[in-house]
Amino acid sequence: MGFAILDSSSLDKDKWAKLVTASESSTFYHTLDWSLVWEKSYDFCRSLFFVEEKNYEYSLGLPAVKFKKKGLESFFSMPMGTYGGVLSQDSTESKTKEFLNQALDSIKSLKCLKLQLVDFNGRLSFLGRDNFRPHQASTHIVELGRVNPDELLTKRGYQQAEHRNVTARRIENETEVRRCYDLYLKTCQRHNRPPKYSQSFFQNLFRTGNDSNWLWWWVAEGEGRMVGYQINFSFKDRLYMWDMASEPESLNLRANDYLMGQSLKWCHQHGISSYNLGSSPTTAEGLVHFKEQWGGEEKKYYIYEKTFMLGKLVDLIRGR
Repeated sequence: MGFAILDSSSLDKDKWAKLVTASESSTFYHTLDWSLVWEKSYDFCRSLFFVEEKNYEYSLGLPAVKFKKKGLESFFSMPMGTYGGVLSQDSTESKTKEFLNQALDSIKSLKCLKLQLVDFNGRLSFLGRDNFRPHQASTHIVELGRVNPDELLTKRGYQQAEHRNVTARRIENETEVRRCYDLYLKTCQRHNRPPKYSQSFFQNLFRTGNDSNWLWWWVAEGEGRMVGYQINFSFKDRLYMWDMASEPESLNLRANDYLMGQSLKWCHQHGISSYNLGSSPTTAEGLVHFKEQWGGEEKKYYIYEKTFMLGKLVDLIRGR
């Protein structure tokens, strides 16, 4: 087949899963499941998979989600800064560059605004020399071999939560999903930021992963009600935190601390090597401090963005 662009219906799911499993650069966000959540949640999103097939296997792959609004298209691998980029089975840098050039040529059009690639593992640094604009981002990762979970559970916040009889369990139904989304909106409001995700996104995430072994969505309860949640994705020997929120009126119950402690205990019990705590904006000093208190170590990475001619014009009009 050579190079091809496939949608979720034409993708060979077994070949894609094999590539994701074999590639050292893969993360949970390269999986078909993550792409489908976007496609199911927004009518302006479509999952795409750029692939190179060799000997009846996908030797190279790039997952992306196309956003199409008002006839204009943008491509993200992956959206909202979640990790993306090229998957390969021992391909050289020159072969990866050739593959990406094919992908670029295939999406170029008068209605295309930009292509954004999140390079978590530093395999695409050459893009900085190829007219892609780099943006540095960071996360915090707990390396489980370097921390003592029992020692972390002596933290004051965790002990306070236990003293106040906070408990945690996996989410059970869509009524609880709606309650989690209410907490998400309250947290966005408390931090004066617009919500990134719709209730439909939360619902489809639950529906897609509820019977899987990759979605670990915990809810914390205290004083007879839900007071927090934490959403994690398990992939290979790693755990990824995607989102976390607690009830603003019940911060004294320390639900976030309790959920962190429970997740680290789960990691220890299930042989997880690293726990990625998610995006760490430099302006969110409280969040960074929270992650570092729980053993998180900062990791920087780059997001590369290629803006096409129409995108530059739109940016100019918007004053960017």
